[in-house]
Amino acid sequence: MSTPSPDLMERRKFLKLLTTVPALAATAALVSPLLRFLKPNVERFKITAPTALDAAHGEPIPVATLKEVSNPWDYKYFVFTQKYPQYTPEGFKAANVPGVVIRLPTKITLYDPTTGQGPLGWARDIGKTPKVSESDIIV
Repeated sequence: MSTPSPDLMERRKFLKLLTTVPALAATAALVSPLLRFLKPNVERFKITAPTALDAAHGEPIPVATLKEVSNPWDYKYFVFTQKYPQYTPEGFKAANVPGVVIRLPTKITLYDPTTGQGPLGWARDIGKTPKVSESDIIV
C-alpha cells in the first residue's frame, strides 16, 4: 500500500472545509429566528439572554387583619393570584396559589447582617443583602 501524497491530504481538508462552512452558516442563520419564534421577548441574536423577564408577577394583597390572627399560632388560609407570561394573544396565564398566614409566638431571625448567618444567609454568598432580617407582621 502506498501512502497518500501530502497534496491529496491538503485538498481533502480543503474540500471538507468548503462543504462544512455553508452547513454551519445555514444552521447559525436558522437558530436566531427559531429562538425568537419560541421565545419572542428575547432580543435578536441574544441566544443566552436570561429568563428574568419570565418571572411570575403578582400584586401584594392584604390576607389577614390583626384581629384574625391575634393569638400565637392563629392561622388563616388565603389564595394568591399569580400571573405567568405566556406567548399567546392573552399574554399572561393566571394561576391561583394557596397560602396560609400563621401568627408565630416569637420572631424568627432570618438574617443577621453582622454575621451573615440565618436561613437567608445564601443571599450574602451571591452578593445581595436581604431586605428583611426577622419575621414580622406587615401591617
